[in-house]
Amino acid sequence: MAVTKTRTVGYGSRVKDSCMGVFVGIGLFLVGTYVIGCNEFDAKKTSDMLEEVAEKVEHIDVAKRSSDNVGLLAHASADAVTTDSLVDPDFGVGFVGIKLERTVEYYQWQENTHEERKDKLGGGEEIITTYTYEKKWVSKPINSSGFEEAGHTNTVNYTTDNKTEWAKNVAFGDYKLPEFLIQSISGNEDMRLNIPEAKMNELNRAVANAKGVSVTTPVTASTSDSTVQNDNYAYAHVNKNELYLGRNASTPEIGDVRITFSCIPCKTVSVIATVTEDSFKKYKASNKKTFSKVMSGKVDQEEMLDAAESESTMWKWILRVGGTLAVCIGIMMMFNLLVTIAKVVPFISKIIEFGTTLISFIIGIIWSLLVMVICWIAARPWIIVVVIGVIAAVGFFLYKNAQTKKLKEELAAAKTSTEENKE
Repeated sequence: MAVTKTRTVGYGSRVKDSCMGVFVGIGLFLVGTYVIGCNEFDAKKTSDMLEEVAEKVEHIDVAKRSSDNVGLLAHASADAVTTDSLVDPDFGVGFVGIKLERTVEYYQWQENTHEERKDKLGGGEEIITTYTYEKKWVSKPINSSGFEEAGHTNTVNYTTDNKTEWAKNVAFGDYKLPEFLIQSISGNEDMRLNIPEAKMNELNRAVANAKGVSVTTPVTASTSDSTVQNDNYAYAHVNKNELYLGRNASTPEIGDVRITFSCIPCKTVSVIATVTEDSFKKYKASNKKTFSKVMSGKVDQEEMLDAAESESTMWKWILRVGGTLAVCIGIMMMFNLLVTIAKVVPFISKIIEFGTTLISFIIGIIWSLLVMVICWIAARPWIIVVVIGVIAAVGFFLYKNAQTKKLKEELAAAKTSTEENKE
């Protein structure tokens, strides 16, 4: 069921808000311009750095340490192995591997709002807000005390946080991986759970207490993939990598909690980084940019560098588009004051709004492209030298051509004059 509320905003308040919006728009315009400019310089530095890495990187065998490799920008593939035991003390879950991750979700009522705005003759505005409610899994409990409509009260059976544990000691051949490379290893896998019975009973009681149910005898929750224990007090269930705290995972209720566990076991990885005596560090390029990369599996250096270049290109375009949108929206907010002033006559304001929106995006895109071009050239000084050289050469050529043409005309005129005098 939806709840609708209507409120009216006066013309003066709208003009005041639009005046404030002008300053916000200026700020957004400047931020967008800054992002676009910095992105072009950074993209050039990243490109130069990747070219330098491609030239210098060498493949090495990490099965045995060598002093000859110290300081070398190296590529290597080997098994990342650890004997570290990672334990989640809250649930008694553990294994030997590189990463153990816990992800928590809560089944809650969520309030969604939708606003419809109608201009009124005289410059005022009527805002109709519709509140709708849906049950969904969310990452944090939602406080329902501020909901517009009663009857959507959120409860929580059990509260805990997301948590990640990383191994500290990971061998890579005869070397050890530093923390920044360990925590760059990706590829989570589902972890099949084996939670101790005592912990399951403890969780079952905790959920029962949260629901106001009294548990007088221990209850062993089902750990089968398909079987659900025929017991009204069984509120803790394990299914593969999921711990479900609620009555039934197939029919969730408000307050239910599901906790999933994933892990990264020991696996083969490929690394590009600078070799130290017994480990690795980030490579520092001549332009001060740093680089290191780790990928799962046995991956050659060309493929790793291609992946790094693709990632750099993706972020370059994300920032280009994001910066351009910020510039366009900023200009539109600056023009919005004119639109608001014209709201006295809604029909006229609609025409002005369409025009200012179109103009804002045209100006914004042109400005953004201009900034990109200027910064792209500024990041490559040699292009400026070449352009100036070309312009100078063309200018000199045109000047010499004009001089030659003028001289020819003068000679022709002198010859004509001489012939006329002879006659």
